[in-house]
Amino acid sequence: MSSTAELRTTLQVALQRVTETPEYQELLTAIRSGSRVISVSGLITGSVRALAVAELQRDTGKLFSVVVQSNRDLETWERDLRFWYCALAGQTDCDEEVLILPASESDPYAGSSPHPETLEKRALTLWQLVRHSPGLLLLTSRALARRTVAPEELARAGAVLKRDEDYSPDDLVDQLAACGYVRQDPVSTVGEFSIRGGILDVWAPGNAAPVRIEFFGDTIDSIREFDPETQLSTEQLRTVEIAPMRELLVRNPDFSFWAEAARERWSDPRYYRALRDRTAFADEGEAFAGWEWLIPLVHNVNATAFDYLKDSVLVVDEPSTVDSYLSDTYQNLLDRYNETDAADDIALRPDELYLHADELRTKLSQRQLVELRTLGRAAAETDQALALEAEAPSVQLGRSRGVRTPLFLFPTEEKASEFEWRVQSVMRYHGRVADLAADIREAHEHGTTTVFVMPSPGLAERITEILGEYDVVASVSTTDEPTHITDVSLPAHATVGRLSAGFELPSARLVL
Repeated sequence: MSSTAELRTTLQVALQRVTETPEYQELLTAIRSGSRVISVSGLITGSVRALAVAELQRDTGKLFSVVVQSNRDLETWERDLRFWYCALAGQTDCDEEVLILPASESDPYAGSSPHPETLEKRALTLWQLVRHSPGLLLLTSRALARRTVAPEELARAGAVLKRDEDYSPDDLVDQLAACGYVRQDPVSTVGEFSIRGGILDVWAPGNAAPVRIEFFGDTIDSIREFDPETQLSTEQLRTVEIAPMRELLVRNPDFSFWAEAARERWSDPRYYRALRDRTAFADEGEAFAGWEWLIPLVHNVNATAFDYLKDSVLVVDEPSTVDSYLSDTYQNLLDRYNETDAADDIALRPDELYLHADELRTKLSQRQLVELRTLGRAAAETDQALALEAEAPSVQLGRSRGVRTPLFLFPTEEKASEFEWRVQSVMRYHGRVADLAADIREAHEHGTTTVFVMPSPGLAERITEILGEYDVVASVSTTDEPTHITDVSLPAHATVGRLSAGFELPSARLVL
């Protein structure tokens, strides 16, 4: 039996063939040379797209930000990217290597707040983008268009605490409450804190365990991780990062300030009842349902994800569908705002919460883009030409009602470096193991390696046993025990992991 270390080497050797293909080398050269728009066709599965992105990131060292249509697309991309990142790096745990920036896809005009888990994920990712240099980011198209706080303000929302340095515990408690933490004794889950005398317990997002911080006056005397079940300390730390639980740093007086501004903004008597429902809480410095969608009235949220991406390469998964989705989203937001206003309820315009189409188009034009298009640019050019012939008015977010037409965020008339990378789907055998084994043997005769990615060690072992019954020798990886490098010349290998789909890369002589 081969170890994980063995198969990592085997898989890395197989993946090295991917980087040696002419398609990959030309794509890598285009990115390194700074080509503004790079269009790639032929990568028909999400798993092979994730492989290409992971390889490119590893070879360039740049941040690659993958824009997907909506939150439902994040899970598959995340699983595939993490698998490939681990495979390329020879690691078993890559949870912190792929950042996720979801969108608050709840209706801003429904009078309810975004889901707390979404707020936490967004705040943690933005914090990590400010504090660290990640390699891979996944975000939705709506998250790309969403307005938020500037990076420097987000940095102030969290804290970096170091032993023997000064930090007022009173200021820290105030800061924790302002950025979404809840006071709870004892601390038992992420987002909670407690303080007893000079001892503060807090569990920050992104940290595996809560920490206990002891102060001597304003000086941090010690920082220790502790077990939330036993409350016993487990490890001494020199420093700890306290990421915010939400993007907005909002204190009680901010709600009172909002109430004053809201009375000026919605002074028309028809808004009286809706305004009263909110200001009854805000005047007392208390939050109310849906305040996150209204606080931008007095809180500067003129930054966007673009401000956090630095010199990131922007990878857009199917630009045409992203464009269409945002067009629908923009129009739906405008419709919902008009409906809310017609019902005498208070709301901020869509363009106060999101970039409008012109702003988004401009920001995209200033970035290096890699377009992943199944059918290539030719099909997209035809679609855009037909849309132009329709002569329908384009949607201007927050401006005026329009027909749902493409926003042309990714215009095909702009010159692009185009690449076709031929990928094939793998055959489904439906239990015909003899045919599978015969195809593996034939592929091996032509220098092709077949790799099985199975969801459990038991299945990885079982597939190699079954193949052995048909005279196909395969190695398997299910443990972390270091041993010798396995024989990479074997026709098949099995490892443990999860991918969304298999594929065949003929130019790399690889079947997954």
